[in-house]
Amino acid sequence: MRIALLVTLALSLPLAAQTPDLTQPGSWSRVLVPLPPASTPGANDSLWLTDVRALISASAAPPLVETPCGPVEDPCIRPILNQSFHPLGDLIKATAGPQFVYIGKADADKLTMTTQVRNTRESLLTAGAFLPMARDAAFSPNGFALISVSTWGPFRATLRIYDASAINDRDVELALYDEISDSREPFLRQTVRLRLVDTQEHVTPALLPRYPAMAQLDLDPLVPESIRAVRMTVRPVGAPQPAMQLWGFASITNNSTSHVSVIAP
Repeated sequence: MRIALLVTLALSLPLAAQTPDLTQPGSWSRVLVPLPPASTPGANDSLWLTDVRALISASAAPPLVETPCGPVEDPCIRPILNQSFHPLGDLIKATAGPQFVYIGKADADKLTMTTQVRNTRESLLTAGAFLPMARDAAFSPNGFALISVSTWGPFRATLRIYDASAINDRDVELALYDEISDSREPFLRQTVRLRLVDTQEHVTPALLPRYPAMAQLDLDPLVPESIRAVRMTVRPVGAPQPAMQLWGFASITNNSTSHVSVIAP
Protein backbone atom coordinates (compact mmCIF):
# COMPACT_ATOMS: atom_id res chain seq x y z
CA MET A 1 0.00 0.00 0.00
CA ARG A 2 1.26 3.43 -0.87
CA ILE A 3 0.20 6.20 1.46
CA ALA A 4 1.31 9.73 0.74
CA LEU A 5 0.91 12.52 3.27
CA LEU A 6 3.46 15.29 2.82
CA VAL A 7 3.67 18.68 4.45
CA THR A 8 5.65 21.48 2.85
CA LEU A 9 6.84 24.11 5.28
CA ALA A 10 7.62 27.37 3.49
CA LEU A 11 9.35 30.25 5.26
CA SER A 12 7.10 33.19 4.52
CA LEU A 13 4.38 34.80 6.61
CA PRO A 14 4.84 35.52 10.34
CA LEU A 15 2.36 34.15 12.85
CA ALA A 16 -0.29 36.25 14.47
CA ALA A 17 1.05 38.50 17.23
CA GLN A 18 -1.59 37.65 19.83
CA THR A 19 -1.79 34.18 21.31
CA PRO A 20 -5.44 33.00 21.30
CA ASP A 21 -7.07 31.04 24.11
CA LEU A 22 -6.94 27.58 22.54
CA THR A 23 -9.37 26.17 25.12
CA GLN A 24 -12.16 28.05 23.32
CA PRO A 25 -13.80 26.39 20.26
CA GLY A 26 -13.86 29.73 18.46
CA SER A 27 -10.06 29.84 18.49
CA TRP A 28 -9.83 26.91 16.08
CA SER A 29 -10.46 26.54 12.36
CA ARG A 30 -11.14 23.14 10.78
CA VAL A 31 -10.50 21.53 7.44
CA LEU A 32 -12.45 18.42 6.46
CA VAL A 33 -10.31 15.63 4.99
CA PRO A 34 -13.01 13.66 3.11
CA LEU A 35 -10.99 10.46 2.62
CA PRO A 36 -7.95 9.07 4.41
CA PRO A 37 -4.80 8.25 2.44
CA ALA A 38 -5.19 4.78 0.95
CA SER A 39 -4.62 2.50 -2.01
CA THR A 40 -7.83 0.69 -2.97
CA PRO A 41 -8.53 -1.83 -5.77
CA GLY A 42 -11.59 -1.05 -7.89
CA ALA A 43 -13.58 -2.29 -10.86
CA ASN A 44 -11.99 -2.95 -14.27
CA ASP A 45 -8.58 -3.64 -12.71
CA SER A 46 -8.38 -0.08 -11.38
CA LEU A 47 -6.21 0.84 -8.40
CA TRP A 48 -7.31 4.03 -6.67
CA LEU A 49 -4.69 6.02 -4.79
CA THR A 50 -5.74 8.74 -2.35
CA ASP A 51 -3.05 11.31 -1.56
CA VAL A 52 -3.47 13.97 1.13
CA ARG A 53 -1.00 16.84 1.00
CA ALA A 54 -0.60 20.02 3.02
CA LEU A 55 1.31 23.29 2.86
CA ILE A 56 2.06 25.39 5.93
CA SER A 57 3.19 28.89 4.92
CA ALA A 58 4.77 30.06 8.15
CA SER A 59 8.17 30.69 9.66
CA ALA A 60 7.17 28.97 12.91
CA ALA A 61 4.77 26.22 13.85
CA PRO A 62 1.15 27.44 14.11
CA PRO A 63 -1.23 25.79 16.60
CA LEU A 64 -1.96 22.43 14.95
CA VAL A 65 -3.58 19.39 16.52
CA GLU A 66 -0.68 16.97 16.14
CA THR A 67 2.71 16.46 14.58
CA PRO A 68 4.70 13.24 14.05
CA CYS A 69 5.99 13.53 17.59
CA GLY A 70 2.88 14.56 19.50
CA PRO A 71 1.20 17.88 20.34
CA VAL A 72 2.41 20.89 18.41
CA GLU A 73 3.89 22.38 21.57
CA ASP A 74 6.38 19.52 21.68
CA PRO A 75 9.91 20.84 20.98
CA CYS A 76 10.50 18.08 18.44
CA ILE A 77 8.52 20.05 15.83
CA ARG A 78 11.41 22.52 15.58
CA PRO A 79 13.71 20.45 13.35
CA ILE A 80 11.02 20.08 10.66
CA LEU A 81 10.61 23.81 10.13
CA ASN A 82 13.77 24.01 8.04
CA GLN A 83 12.86 21.09 5.79
CA SER A 84 11.06 21.53 2.48
CA PHE A 85 9.06 18.29 2.78
CA HIS A 86 8.19 16.30 5.85
CA PRO A 87 5.87 13.31 6.33
CA LEU A 88 3.12 14.10 8.81
CA GLY A 89 1.34 10.77 8.99
CA ASP A 90 0.17 11.22 12.58
CA LEU A 91 -2.04 14.08 11.47
CA ILE A 92 -4.51 11.72 9.78
CA LYS A 93 -6.04 9.25 12.23
CA ALA A 94 -9.07 8.16 10.21
CA THR A 95 -8.93 4.59 8.94
CA ALA A 96 -12.05 4.42 6.79
CA GLY A 97 -13.83 7.75 6.72
CA PRO A 98 -13.42 11.51 7.00
CA GLN A 99 -11.81 13.56 9.73
CA PHE A 100 -11.15 17.16 10.70
CA VAL A 101 -7.74 18.77 10.87
CA TYR A 102 -7.68 21.77 13.23
CA ILE A 103 -5.41 24.80 13.11
CA GLY A 104 -5.51 27.96 15.20
CA LYS A 105 -8.03 30.33 13.60
CA ALA A 106 -5.56 33.22 13.55
CA ASP A 107 -3.29 31.12 11.32
CA ALA A 108 -5.95 29.33 9.24
CA ASP A 109 -4.95 31.06 6.01
CA LYS A 110 -1.46 29.59 6.35
CA LEU A 111 -2.71 26.01 5.96
CA THR A 112 -3.50 24.66 2.49
CA MET A 113 -4.57 21.04 2.00
CA THR A 114 -5.53 18.89 -0.98
CA THR A 115 -6.96 15.40 -1.39
CA GLN A 116 -6.23 13.82 -4.77
CA VAL A 117 -7.87 10.59 -5.94
CA ARG A 118 -6.54 8.92 -9.08
CA ASN A 119 -6.51 5.59 -10.83
CA THR A 120 -2.85 4.59 -11.01
CA ARG A 121 -3.62 2.35 -14.02
CA GLU A 122 -4.58 5.49 -15.98
CA SER A 123 -1.78 7.78 -14.80
CA LEU A 124 -0.80 8.72 -18.36
CA LEU A 125 -4.37 9.74 -19.27
CA THR A 126 -5.59 11.70 -16.28
CA ALA A 127 -4.31 13.40 -13.12
CA GLY A 128 -7.37 12.16 -11.28
CA ALA A 129 -9.70 14.37 -9.25
CA PHE A 130 -9.04 16.79 -6.42
CA LEU A 131 -11.73 16.42 -3.78
CA PRO A 132 -13.05 19.56 -2.10
CA MET A 133 -11.93 20.06 1.50
CA ALA A 134 -14.55 22.07 3.35
CA ARG A 135 -13.75 24.72 5.93
CA ASP A 136 -16.04 26.23 8.58
CA ALA A 137 -17.92 28.60 6.27
CA ALA A 138 -18.93 25.75 3.94
CA PHE A 139 -21.09 23.97 6.55
CA SER A 140 -24.70 25.09 6.90
CA PRO A 141 -27.52 24.29 9.36
CA ASN A 142 -29.90 24.50 6.38
CA GLY A 143 -28.19 21.83 4.28
CA PHE A 144 -27.00 22.17 0.69
CA ALA A 145 -27.91 21.53 -2.95
CA LEU A 146 -26.07 19.98 -5.89
CA ILE A 147 -26.88 20.37 -9.58
CA SER A 148 -25.91 18.68 -12.86
CA VAL A 149 -25.08 15.25 -11.45
CA SER A 150 -24.90 12.85 -14.43
CA THR A 151 -26.49 9.45 -13.87
CA TRP A 152 -26.92 8.01 -17.39
CA GLY A 153 -25.04 5.41 -19.42
CA PRO A 154 -21.44 4.86 -18.38
CA PHE A 155 -21.58 7.09 -15.31
CA ARG A 156 -22.08 6.11 -11.70
CA ALA A 157 -22.60 8.75 -9.05
CA THR A 158 -21.81 8.65 -5.35
CA LEU A 159 -23.08 11.19 -2.83
CA ARG A 160 -21.21 11.92 0.40
CA ILE A 161 -22.88 13.90 3.19
CA TYR A 162 -21.07 15.25 6.26
CA ASP A 163 -22.35 16.74 9.52
CA ALA A 164 -19.76 18.80 11.39
CA SER A 165 -21.81 18.72 14.59
CA ALA A 166 -20.47 15.15 14.77
CA ILE A 167 -23.50 13.65 16.54
CA ASN A 168 -24.20 10.03 15.69
CA ASP A 169 -27.49 8.73 14.25
CA ARG A 170 -29.21 11.90 13.07
CA ASP A 171 -31.27 12.10 9.88
CA VAL A 172 -31.36 14.26 6.77
CA GLU A 173 -33.81 14.24 3.89
CA LEU A 174 -32.45 13.68 0.39
CA ALA A 175 -34.67 14.94 -2.45
CA LEU A 176 -33.81 14.07 -6.08
CA TYR A 177 -35.13 16.00 -9.09
CA ASP A 178 -35.01 15.32 -12.83
CA GLU A 179 -32.76 18.13 -14.02
CA ILE A 180 -33.39 17.69 -17.74
CA SER A 181 -37.14 18.21 -17.40
CA ASP A 182 -36.54 20.88 -14.72
CA SER A 183 -39.21 19.33 -12.54
CA ARG A 184 -40.24 21.26 -9.46
CA GLU A 185 -41.32 18.12 -7.66
CA PRO A 186 -38.76 15.50 -6.61
CA PHE A 187 -39.15 12.00 -7.99
CA LEU A 188 -37.65 10.71 -4.74
CA ARG A 189 -37.59 11.76 -1.11
CA GLN A 190 -35.56 9.57 1.21
CA THR A 191 -34.42 9.82 4.79
CA VAL A 192 -30.71 9.22 5.23
CA ARG A 193 -29.08 8.52 8.59
CA LEU A 194 -25.65 9.99 9.28
CA ARG A 195 -23.25 7.98 11.42
CA LEU A 196 -19.72 8.12 12.75
CA VAL A 197 -17.39 5.84 10.80
CA ASP A 198 -14.54 5.88 13.33
CA THR A 199 -14.87 5.86 17.14
CA GLN A 200 -15.16 9.49 18.15
CA GLU A 201 -12.21 11.25 19.74
CA HIS A 202 -11.97 14.81 21.00
CA VAL A 203 -8.89 16.85 20.16
CA THR A 204 -7.41 20.31 20.74
CA PRO A 205 -7.55 21.98 24.16
CA ALA A 206 -11.15 22.92 23.25
CA LEU A 207 -12.11 19.21 23.00
CA LEU A 208 -13.47 19.42 19.45
CA PRO A 209 -14.58 16.27 17.58
CA ARG A 210 -12.03 14.63 15.33
CA TYR A 211 -14.61 12.88 13.12
CA PRO A 212 -17.84 14.17 11.52
CA ALA A 213 -20.95 12.08 11.10
CA MET A 214 -21.45 11.04 7.48
CA ALA A 215 -23.33 8.98 4.93
CA GLN A 216 -22.24 7.65 1.54
CA LEU A 217 -24.88 6.72 -1.05
CA ASP A 218 -24.68 5.07 -4.44
CA LEU A 219 -27.21 7.07 -6.46
CA ASP A 220 -27.61 4.55 -9.30
CA PRO A 221 -30.27 2.39 -7.57
CA LEU A 222 -32.23 5.53 -6.69
CA VAL A 223 -32.48 7.03 -10.19
CA PRO A 224 -34.66 5.60 -13.00
CA GLU A 225 -32.79 4.74 -16.21
CA SER A 226 -34.81 7.35 -18.12
CA ILE A 227 -33.29 10.19 -16.08
CA ARG A 228 -29.91 11.36 -17.39
CA ALA A 229 -29.03 13.96 -14.75
CA VAL A 230 -30.32 15.00 -11.36
CA ARG A 231 -30.20 17.89 -9.00
CA MET A 232 -30.67 17.34 -5.30
CA THR A 233 -31.16 18.92 -1.92
CA VAL A 234 -30.02 17.64 1.46
CA ARG A 235 -31.85 19.13 4.47
CA PRO A 236 -32.05 18.33 8.20
CA VAL A 237 -35.10 16.37 9.33
CA GLY A 238 -37.07 18.48 11.79
CA ALA A 239 -35.28 21.06 13.91
CA PRO A 240 -32.42 19.14 15.54
CA GLN A 241 -30.70 20.58 18.60
CA PRO A 242 -27.90 21.34 18.50
CA ALA A 243 -28.22 22.31 14.86
CA MET A 244 -26.65 20.10 12.24
CA GLN A 245 -23.81 21.56 10.16
CA LEU A 246 -24.14 19.99 6.72
CA TRP A 247 -21.97 19.87 3.62
CA GLY A 248 -21.31 17.29 0.93
CA PHE A 249 -20.31 16.54 -2.63
CA ALA A 250 -20.97 14.06 -5.42
CA SER A 251 -18.36 12.15 -7.39
CA ILE A 252 -19.13 10.87 -10.88
CA THR A 253 -17.06 8.00 -12.28
CA ASN A 254 -17.03 6.95 -15.91
CA ASN A 255 -17.20 3.15 -15.75
CA SER A 256 -15.44 2.81 -19.11
CA THR A 257 -12.51 5.16 -18.56
CA SER A 258 -12.39 5.40 -14.73
CA HIS A 259 -12.21 9.17 -15.04
CA VAL A 260 -13.67 11.01 -12.02
CA SER A 261 -15.53 14.32 -11.84
CA VAL A 262 -16.54 16.07 -8.62
CA ILE A 263 -19.54 18.35 -7.97
CA ALA A 264 -19.63 20.43 -4.79
CA PRO A 265 -22.04 23.16 -3.54
